[in-house]
Amino acid sequence: MVKDSICLGNEFEFYITRSIQQQFDGVLFINDQEWINGNNYLQEPDTFGLVNATDIYNNTGYTPGKPFKIFSYVINNISGCADTSSLEITYAAVPTCNAGGNVDTLWLGDSAMLGGSPTGDCPDCIGNLLYSWTPNYKLSNYKSANPYTKTDNIATYSVDVTDSVTGCVCSSSMNVLNALPVNWLYFRAKWQEKYAKLNWATAAELNNMGFSIQRSFDGINFSEIAFIKPQKIFSYELSTYQYFDQEAIIKLYPVVFYKIIQIDINQSKNETEIAVLENNLTQIKLLSIAPNPARDFININIYTLKEKTELTLLGSDGKLISKYSLHTPTKGQNFIQINDLANWAKGVYFIGYIDEQGIAKKEKFVIE
Repeated sequence: MVKDSICLGNEFEFYITRSIQQQFDGVLFINDQEWINGNNYLQEPDTFGLVNATDIYNNTGYTPGKPFKIFSYVINNISGCADTSSLEITYAAVPTCNAGGNVDTLWLGDSAMLGGSPTGDCPDCIGNLLYSWTPNYKLSNYKSANPYTKTDNIATYSVDVTDSVTGCVCSSSMNVLNALPVNWLYFRAKWQEKYAKLNWATAAELNNMGFSIQRSFDGINFSEIAFIKPQKIFSYELSTYQYFDQEAIIKLYPVVFYKIIQIDINQSKNETEIAVLENNLTQIKLLSIAPNPARDFININIYTLKEKTELTLLGSDGKLISKYSLHTPTKGQNFIQINDLANWAKGVYFIGYIDEQGIAKKEKFVIE
């Protein structure tokens, strides 16, 4: 009698060796039950053939870890003499594996945990579960159920889970697919005096070519206003950056939008969320007067957050000629026309207004 363990799903063979050379017939029994699934009748040659442990389990229902006997019965067709032999088998359960779901995208430098919850499971296993991950380069502990890997290691990871006693094993795999070349910490925008100040920081950068600073006045159409080179092309250290948008025109819109697009050496891109600056500083500003010089009319381009705008027409000596109370429903740019200039004398004039701080401002134009 021989004791052995067979893992579910594996195949094994029975070998019957005859003590006599005459022709024989035989039958296989499992715990006194005739095995009728498959090639169970022993014929020449002396090998019974392959048997699958799953078939035995499905037909007998024996509990994993509990031994059962397989008997062979052989009879000599000439003399009628018979003999029996037996083999004791322990059915061994196979663990189930779960390497975890794929990791599609992580920031550079972040760690990805491998494995499921749990990675291996086997209530009927006899021994402890042993784990082995491959490839194991830079894994925190490749013999644990849930090791960690840095996301600059893009790979397919496989885990084998083994019963330490029976050796029954399962395998499963998962992918870490992509690491973004920059790990953003923050991106902020705020007013500093009359400029917009942008600050951002990264925890790690890999193959970083630089940062494109983008600005929009409607939150939809962005354009690049500057390109900032990285402090290092490759870094796992904190890197901080700042940029001042010094163009005065940004003060002439009620809202300004900013974002940063990072570009790596392969032209791959990833961008920050949009930072929004509300313009509560400028309430009114005259942008332009056209045509200038003028003859019959002028068009005034004025930025205002007020529903009514008060303008004055002044002579070259600064004396008041006329007042205009204009309806300006649009927050932002408004275009106003003054078309009664035909009878005015040629010379220098001014359009005056009062800004949000109560200071009188004026812009010159000429009638010719």
